[in-house]
Amino acid sequence: MNAANQALDVTETANTFSNLEKAEMGIYGLVSANGFSEYLTGKDMFGNALTEEQQQNSLYQALGLLAVGGGAYYVNKLQAENAVYQVPRSQVGNGNNLEIGTKGIDNVGKSFSEVRKLNGYADLMSPEDAKRYGQFWDKVDIGMTNEARVATSQMDSSSYVNGILPKKLKEHNLSYDEFTNLRLKPDYMLNDSERLIMQDIRDSVPRPDKNTTLIKNFHERDIQKYLDGDYTSVKGFVAKAEDSSHIHNYSHVRESMRLDYSYYDEYDKKVVIPYPEDGNSYGYIEFKVKNPEMLSPELLEIPYGHNMEKPYSGWEYNEWPWTGNGFTASRNGEVIPEWTLNKFIDLREGAKLHRVVDGEDEVIAIFNGKVFK
Repeated sequence: MNAANQALDVTETANTFSNLEKAEMGIYGLVSANGFSEYLTGKDMFGNALTEEQQQNSLYQALGLLAVGGGAYYVNKLQAENAVYQVPRSQVGNGNNLEIGTKGIDNVGKSFSEVRKLNGYADLMSPEDAKRYGQFWDKVDIGMTNEARVATSQMDSSSYVNGILPKKLKEHNLSYDEFTNLRLKPDYMLNDSERLIMQDIRDSVPRPDKNTTLIKNFHERDIQKYLDGDYTSVKGFVAKAEDSSHIHNYSHVRESMRLDYSYYDEYDKKVVIPYPEDGNSYGYIEFKVKNPEMLSPELLEIPYGHNMEKPYSGWEYNEWPWTGNGFTASRNGEVIPEWTLNKFIDLREGAKLHRVVDGEDEVIAIFNGKVFK
């Protein structure tokens, strides 16, 4: 017996439809929950990695089944008004134009926010997937595109963009696109209202503590200096691993962290581009600090520009692509809150030295408390 066909073609009394609903909502929920899980984690039920296209297809399947299951729910709710229903087959298109029948069933397709109100689907997921399921709808609420939702689904569920950011945008009545436009403005181009909003949003990012893993990216030529013991500490711009550890490809990290800067070498009398567009390798250290006091606001600063309330002490002036608003100016959908260590800090034992070549990320040494081995 085909459960989906029965649910969509049934012409029965409200009582019969209610029994069918109870028996089959679980089927819709299980399959829909699995679709959401594949979309959110990027892996199928067997742990195999999915392409972005496959993730999107899983999402469309999940939303389609939510709507079908939701159709059963809403038909049952209308039983007091209508004794008999003719429920046509669901017409599921590309996931953006779901149509669910007629005579009251259209209410189901009003918006995905209505489907969201149906209870029970998150209960069929693991706690982590249920958390991401809720975050998915938070990102729908702020108008994040499907492409951006797929991109952010690759990030840790505790990342800023998945957790706090959607709530802050709703608090300020901002859409994701409006926030992106502000994030891509340097601080000196923000008006007073925009500056206050951006400062409030950026200040909502929890400060790193002794248990926070940080990432410091650097040029490939510095890898050997860490291996030789010439370098044993870090300074300058860093990001939380939960916000940036998913970024590995050279062009991806160059754009996300805006490493496409240049400077004039007074000694050689030439312009230097440390991370050229055609590069393919870089290094980074994944670490926790040895001394928690090194994370104090005086030593670990938000790189605000002079027009913000608490300018970074290391600025003489901030040149593009540094925004001065506390976020990188990434144009690829990544939202990276920046931090700056204004002094060299000691690494905790266990820090990992990575080399990335053509997108292949390899841990090449571990810090033993003194040097990388």
